[in-house]
Amino acid sequence: MALCSAVVAASLIGSVIPRALAEPSPQDKSTARDAVLAGRQLRAKKDFKGALEQFKVAYALVPSPITAYEVGRAYVDAGLLVEGYEKLVDAATMPPKPGESPEAKKARGEAKQLADAAEPRIPSIAVKRDNLPSNGAAVTVSVDGRAVPVDALAAPLKVNPGAHEIVATVEGAPPKRANVTVDEGDAKSVTVRLPDAPKLAATNDRPKRDRGGDAPRVEPVAGTSTWTYVGFTLAGVGLVVGGVTGVLALSKASTLNGEGCTADHRCPSAASGDISSYNALRYTSFASLAVAVVGVGIGVGSLVLGGAKEQPKQGVTVTPWIGLGSIGVQGVF
Repeated sequence: MALCSAVVAASLIGSVIPRALAEPSPQDKSTARDAVLAGRQLRAKKDFKGALEQFKVAYALVPSPITAYEVGRAYVDAGLLVEGYEKLVDAATMPPKPGESPEAKKARGEAKQLADAAEPRIPSIAVKRDNLPSNGAAVTVSVDGRAVPVDALAAPLKVNPGAHEIVATVEGAPPKRANVTVDEGDAKSVTVRLPDAPKLAATNDRPKRDRGGDAPRVEPVAGTSTWTYVGFTLAGVGLVVGGVTGVLALSKASTLNGEGCTADHRCPSAASGDISSYNALRYTSFASLAVAVVGVGIGVGSLVLGGAKEQPKQGVTVTPWIGLGSIGVQGVF
């Protein structure tokens, strides 16, 4: 049998790989012993859930064939055959330890016998799906709220006796539910008809046109006026250019003073080129600052007046230009 093979394999592995867990302390052993005694008393009173909790405490402190057997048996007594079978297999396949008590060896054998007896009592449910989506939509299935990989549905699912709910969901559609009740040893099949996968709607990003075939009408929208951007752009450019050319003009005036120019602007003929540059820079600075003042007036005025504007089709493009003795902007509005 498969269980016998598991026992042999576990024994071989246990003889090679040392246990990584530390040995339980005397306090752990004492607490585990009391928990086992309390669990057995509760089991005698048919309080299987209470007994299970006590045996879990004992196993957590001292994992041994004895405590594992008690946990597995408590699961089976409580009707949780799947969990009980797995824990009993764990108990039966625990490798023997040097100097272990005869009770541990006995518990290992009793666990194997109880696991063999519990296995055929475990019911199963074969979940079949109908109306699989043809558009590749994702399908998810859960049993009692636990997600089950779709590939695992190729084999019957082991479950505990009682009522179970199967939920199947197709991406983008409401879930479908099916309920089934199984008793010990049952092998039932349930078919879940998947919901129709939603059809992907065709999209058309082209703008709709009216009956005359014209482009959609542009409605006025409230917002900042184009002239606000133009005005403050002029002001910014004017201030920057005026400031730069003003500094250059002052520097050029200092140069002229060094070349012998008098206070009444009489300069040697050799300084004629510097005089021309100085005048150009001076006039450009004055003109730029004047443009800045005008731009501030336009920007503030457009903010005060406000109003609706038509949404531009191509956006606002403003390009400043600067020439010797002149400054301005050009753009598309």
